[in-house]
Amino acid sequence: MLKNLNFAVVEEGSGDFQWGGTKDGFKIYTWTFPHGPRRFKPRPAITLLRHEIAHDLFDRLVPTTRHDEYGTDAPDWLDEMAAVAFEGIDQRSARRRDAKTNGLLPLATLLGMTHPELGARVAREAGQAFAAGPTSSDRTIPFYATVSCFYEFLHEKTGHGAIVAELAAAFKRGENLETWLLNRLGYDRRRSLDQMNADFLRWFAGRPDGQH
Repeated sequence: MLKNLNFAVVEEGSGDFQWGGTKDGFKIYTWTFPHGPRRFKPRPAITLLRHEIAHDLFDRLVPTTRHDEYGTDAPDWLDEMAAVAFEGIDQRSARRRDAKTNGLLPLATLLGMTHPELGARVAREAGQAFAAGPTSSDRTIPFYATVSCFYEFLHEKTGHGAIVAELAAAFKRGENLETWLLNRLGYDRRRSLDQMNADFLRWFAGRPDGQH
């Protein structure tokens, strides 16, 4: 059971609530429940709710001290890795298909980039309603696909289901996460991020939805 929740899920249309808004210190997620007033209208995928709840949980592990970031003070790829890890097997398979269609970002790019939807979030926080519709950047789908696949890669290579928590702890200790990842996966000084990226691509090519 989750304790000390920082969010609430409310019926869509039951009040003047917006997705991602706050009330009484709680982040609000509106949802169309099966027996609610919008039961005949299409409902968003449950993976979306899992994803956003995971963001809330990750916020408890890593501080947020600035307002010009997409998520917490952690790198944006780690913020999203925490969320996609909650999405479930079917959605991870869909992310792999996205990666097959749109390609994977190089790890050197992923580990240093800001979230491609940062501008869209700033606009939403300025008053626009949430919409899980078209993305504002052509790098958004590859970004999410690469983060999801990289999570699977790390999970499999380390054999540790709490790899995101390990990364969060390393970040809070002030460690360089690129160096931490190389050490955690057993790369020596002669094997660089380029080698990890090559191994990641080979791993992806061998996945059921990553066949080329």
